Order: sequence, then C-alpha cells, then structure tokens
Amino acid sequence: MALNLSFNPVKRFTRPTIVSYQGGGQRRWRGYGKFDLAIDLDPRIPETQVGHFEYRQFIRGVVWYRRWIDDTAGDWVKVDRGVADSGKAFQIPAYAGAPMTSGLPATAVAGVGLDDWRWKEDGIIRNNQAVRYGYRTGVKVSGPGERDEWLGPPLTSLQYRLRDEPSLEDDWGSFSNWIELYFDLEFKGFVVELDTDFVTPLRVVEQRSWNFKRDEGEFWIQKH
Repeated sequence: MALNLSFNPVKRFTRPTIVSYQGGGQRRWRGYGKFDLAIDLDPRIPETQVGHFEYRQFIRGVVWYRRWIDDTAGDWVKVDRGVADSGKAFQIPAYAGAPMTSGLPATAVAGVGLDDWRWKEDGIIRNNQAVRYGYRTGVKVSGPGERDEWLGPPLTSLQYRLRDEPSLEDDWGSFSNWIELYFDLEFKGFVVELDTDFVTPLRVVEQRSWNFKRDEGEFWIQKH
C-alpha cells in the first residue's frame, strides 16, 4: 500500500554530468567516465516511513575499442557481456524484472554484462555476489572512484550519495601504442517507493536520465 504523503518526498535529485578520463602505464590502459549523484529526501517524511524510499539505477548501451600501431588501426572490438579484460569489464548483474505497475523497466534480462537495448539494473559483481546501487541494506562504499551510501543510519537516512566510474581497461599488448574508445551508454536513475515488505517497488517518485557518449575519433589513450 502506497504512503499517503501530501508533499513530494524528494527535495533534491541532481542530474549527473559525465567527465571522461584516461590513464594507465606501460603495461595497461584505462578509459573511463566519472559522475556523482545526490538525493536529499524531505525531512517532513515521518522517520518510520523514510525506509520506504530507495534509489535504483539502470543502464544499457554499447562500448567498443580498437588498437592502433602508429597510423594503422586494428579492428573494432565490442565489449560484450564483460568479455574484455578477462571478464572484468561491465559486469552488470542479471536483472529479474519489476512489476509493470512500478514504473521501472519491467523486462527481465538474463546474463552478466551490458545489453544494447534492454535496461538492466546497474551494479557490479563483487566477491561473486551481485551488488546493486541504492539499497539501504547494502554495504556502504565511499572512495575516490566509487560511492554508494546512505549517509548516517541507513534505514532512517534522508541523504543518498553515488559516485560511479563506467570504465574499460586492458593490457597494451606487444605493439599497440594508441587505444581508441567508443562509449554509448544510457542511464536512468529512480527514487522509488517500496511496499510494506521494504522490497517490492510500488511506484517511481522521481527520475533522471543521462548518458555517456564518446563517438569515434573522440576518446584516445596514448601509451607513455
């Protein structure tokens, strides 16, 4: 049963802007984007009802890369289901789907990794376990490259903070001295209201959309 609040429970929900970065050394290269997101809930929400509001993030899209030896380009390689870098890239967990009435993407998507067209709930595989962003019962993470935390006691917190780095990295190999990257990722973020079981999403309260787009010829990494 939905809560009967007379006001919007979301006071602030920032829309991320992604900045791209490049890095690496003589052995490995890394290309990535970085964004931060902040959610502040209205302090008028009764403390016993704050836990009904959580964050959900979804992702879809494609990433390609190719190696260059001076002025000679190799073939484009699609990063498909985490194949690049021994399975360490874009390990988005399988998505079980959501109730049609919730306002979240409803279609289940099996397998680990990106999907070109279908939305998957964003997260990672950590220690062989699926970890998804925005859950009050999750383990807090706060660092320079990743952040996923409700500030203060998680079940009564009014503030959520996220930092994410969609990235790709691999060995340089024997001869390549340039890497060219193509990113076309779409994101959706939702503040959702949960049912009395504190699990089932009832409805979307607010949402934001953003993307990480770097076209052919725009994102290069040079070996140093």
